[in-house]
Amino acid sequence: MALPVISTNVSGIPELIQHEENDLLLPAGEPEVLAESLQRLIVDSSLRKNLGTRARQFITMHYNLTRNTQRLLQNIRAVIKQDLRLMMNHQARRCKPTNTAETQVYAGHVCDHLSSA
Repeated sequence: MALPVISTNVSGIPELIQHEENDLLLPAGEPEVLAESLQRLIVDSSLRKNLGTRARQFITMHYNLTRNTQRLLQNIRAVIKQDLRLMMNHQARRCKPTNTAETQVYAGHVCDHLSSA
């Protein structure tokens, strides 16, 4: 179902609503403007339908759960990769290099994670 929205231009709302494009964005604290906008939507069924349809398209395109989850996962992977690099740099400065098998296995394990991330 696609419904039109009337909102005020406060906080982050203007990021979602483009006035007359996908809904109606009004100044806060002006009840007369709100009343006029409500009257427009009541009277003009075409405007009501078009705004609702475009609003739904905008939200579906820009706030898709699958796409946003993939973006979040990419960001988490990038942070982990950066943290591993910082950890390795810190360890390299802090510890004297050794040639023990344990150190080589640990370094290889971290490098494997970095190259696959």
